[in-house]
Amino acid sequence: PDQWHHKLKARNDTNDSSTLVLDVRNFYEHEIGRFDGATRIMVDTFRDTFDALDEILEQHEVQHDGQKPSEVMMYCTGGIRCEKVGAYLAQYKGVSNVQKLHGGIVNYMRFLKENKKAEAEARASSSDAVKIEEEVSLFKGKNFVFDQRCVGQLTESEEVTSDVLGRCFQCGEPCNHHTNCSNLMCHGLILQCPKCAANLLGSCTEACKQEVVKMDAMTPDEQRSYRKENALKWKPKNPNSASALKYIKFRPASPELLEHA
Repeated sequence: PDQWHHKLKARNDTNDSSTLVLDVRNFYEHEIGRFDGATRIMVDTFRDTFDALDEILEQHEVQHDGQKPSEVMMYCTGGIRCEKVGAYLAQYKGVSNVQKLHGGIVNYMRFLKENKKAEAEARASSSDAVKIEEEVSLFKGKNFVFDQRCVGQLTESEEVTSDVLGRCFQCGEPCNHHTNCSNLMCHGLILQCPKCAANLLGSCTEACKQEVVKMDAMTPDEQRSYRKENALKWKPKNPNSASALKYIKFRPASPELLEHA
């Protein structure tokens, strides 16, 4: 992580566009936290990563007179997805100079914590020990936690910095709070601020809100029967199929994402 940190800092300081920095996580992960200078792969399932990556590489070559990236730096949560993407780049795309963040964001957070501890100990020492400069995190925002599948109950250990990178799905205000739509037939994962959550009863749209109100008036058995009969209505075709965000298939793209695309 320390080598990655200094390598990325040097890349960003020199505006080295020939080095491609890839966030190989899903879009809902990096919409709340990511490294400075990273290219975001806009997918909602990992299986679409390789098709989306092909398009990113093609765009890079267009912007660099047909040249492949001189180097690819990539990261994910714990490192597993980077192994697969790195192998794909080497075997199928002819990109062999690939640097992966060892241990992923989780290990990078550990590096920052250890560095901060060492810096504090050096400051507290009365000896002439060499001062250790505290490193400023190049990862901004929050690290998405898969175990919870929702980061609304994040502890401080998952908040890398206080930067709020996400936007509420409804109103567009800064928001890093993920939640699943309260309409269980939809259950879409969105960012939602407290005001919109209250207005929509935790749902993602007015249509879903009406379903929540309707099912709240039913008994549990009636709810189960109703969901079984109507669930297919809430599995729409890809709402972004005609846009640059066609690999985000399970919810309409927010204005913030469309602007990024």
